[in-house]
Amino acid sequence: MNIVPEFRLRKATLAFPLIIAALTLAAFWPSLSNGFTNWDDPLYVTQNPLITSLSWHNISAIFTTAHRNIYAPLVLASYAVEYRFFGLNPAVYHATNLLLHIFNALLVYFLLSLVTGRKRLAFAATLLFALHPLRVESVAWVSERKDVLYAFFALLSLVFHALRRCGGGNWTRAVSITALALSLLANAKAVPLPFIILLLDWHAGAIPLKKSIKDSLPYFAIAAGFGLINYATLHHAAGAASPGPAYLLKNIFAAACGFLVYIGKTLWPARLSALYPYPAGYPQSLPAAYWLAPPALIALVLLFARFFRGNRTAILGGAFFSVWIFPFLQWLPIQPGVVMEHLSYMPSVGPSLVLAELLSMAARKYRARRALLAAGFAAALLALCVLTWQRTRVWKNSFTLWNDRIARHPDSTLAYINRGAAYQEAGRLDEAAADFDCALKLNPALRAAWVKLGFAQLAQRKLEDAEASADKALSLAGGQDALHTNADAHYLKGSVRLERGDLDKADAAFDSALAARPDYGYAFAGKGKIALAKGDARLAAGYFAKAAAQYPLAADLWNALAAAQSIAGDTAAAIPNYKKAVALNPRGAQAWANLAIACFDSGDTACAQSSAAKAAALGHKMDPAFLKLLYKQ
Repeated sequence: MNIVPEFRLRKATLAFPLIIAALTLAAFWPSLSNGFTNWDDPLYVTQNPLITSLSWHNISAIFTTAHRNIYAPLVLASYAVEYRFFGLNPAVYHATNLLLHIFNALLVYFLLSLVTGRKRLAFAATLLFALHPLRVESVAWVSERKDVLYAFFALLSLVFHALRRCGGGNWTRAVSITALALSLLANAKAVPLPFIILLLDWHAGAIPLKKSIKDSLPYFAIAAGFGLINYATLHHAAGAASPGPAYLLKNIFAAACGFLVYIGKTLWPARLSALYPYPAGYPQSLPAAYWLAPPALIALVLLFARFFRGNRTAILGGAFFSVWIFPFLQWLPIQPGVVMEHLSYMPSVGPSLVLAELLSMAARKYRARRALLAAGFAAALLALCVLTWQRTRVWKNSFTLWNDRIARHPDSTLAYINRGAAYQEAGRLDEAAADFDCALKLNPALRAAWVKLGFAQLAQRKLEDAEASADKALSLAGGQDALHTNADAHYLKGSVRLERGDLDKADAAFDSALAARPDYGYAFAGKGKIALAKGDARLAAGYFAKAAAQYPLAADLWNALAAAQSIAGDTAAAIPNYKKAVALNPRGAQAWANLAIACFDSGDTACAQSSAAKAAALGHKMDPAFLKLLYKQ
């Protein structure tokens, strides 16, 4: 007689994963129409030479070097695969991020079902995790593939550990350990996972602590190895000098404040931001909120312990969050802000479990009001979906991202610099210069802002102002990016002198840029322009080849290389490079026109005619004499 109700329950629980996947897809759907932004996406994807080929050289470099001082080879390898089959189509990269987030949500559901034995609790907690707008930064930001990918393998590791504790064979342990290693190859944020293993064993209650620690030793060994590698690279990025004791002491207050902000934004996700900056004057002075953060945090922990006393599920959730977020509370000034939303991705499983357990406790206590509680929970989920939908649209492009950032923090120099760079790329030079001026008014010692302002002035043909901006940048004290900024400033001076026709001084400036940064491709390009101006096309081609090797996604460099080869009479070498240029930028009218001429010179009339037609369609005016020869038949 109980077969039908049991069947219905099983049918309902089987539907839980489908509901989770469908709601997550719906909430994050706008991200699929987003483009790239200029915040880290050029470094990892749109201008990253490592992802342009699946050659042995590139794959070896991906797995043996820390790209931009972060060792995340699986992330770069995933970009390389996408680039191989889809080029720089942003929809593909966003779809991969969203698909990984959906998989992660399903893994959270399976993990919590195994650990607690309560599928409805796991269902509620998973929805809170998956649909929360704090997840948007990790999903809608292409460069944060690191979060969703490391979390996928970390959750897989935890699921197979839970399966082992439920009676699985030794193979589950091997899969769990392998998944941890893969997670760490995606991001060092998986380092806390061995401690979570101990927490899960504690929650199970039937495993002695000594046995749990002994079983976890391989996890700790792997995590420690990767942790040391990433600490070394980050320490190198932050500079050799270590902060003094007073600075570290003040960072304790910043860490406590950050912990409370993560909790607060989880409970009330209002005024979310791409970055939560340190307060003005930090670390020399701290606002009152920072001084009050440690006692407030202690009070919160005591209140939590008293309210959930004896409730292992809630305690597991609270400890899960605390353990996983602890290393990322900016004890050392690695990140540019005291809080960054993407850092909460994996730790947020903990608060989601606590809130679901709180809802379950209320349902048990107020049985007569279960329908009201269910309606309230559904309304909360709907609100989260709406907020997430809206938040994903903030990441549509660089303008929407930095406009939102400036609206939240109008004193953000980073936002003005990056929005100015977006304006400059779009050819809106007056708006770009205005944003760089805003950044410099907030902080006149920003070397990068002086350089970017100089390039905007150069594009406006304000040559004296541009050179003055370059000199100002070079006169300021250096920071951790001093070599890159010096190289940019010298390149700017060289570009100004090249525009003036002072070739020797321009060449000296480009040499100075290369002395500061030997792989500076655009300095090679500058020397290539000088060689062309002096009539040495073969030397110019050599310089442009070096530049294109450093920036293989830059269509203008391939076009310049091919043009130099054409002038040198090497049409056979020029044609494939012109084709690379138009493949990278199909709207490059000049490259299409150049390709038409090169194809005609090589006797390929069909290629010449089709290329000339594309150049004309893009608004390029071809030489009438050339067109007469091309279509003389």
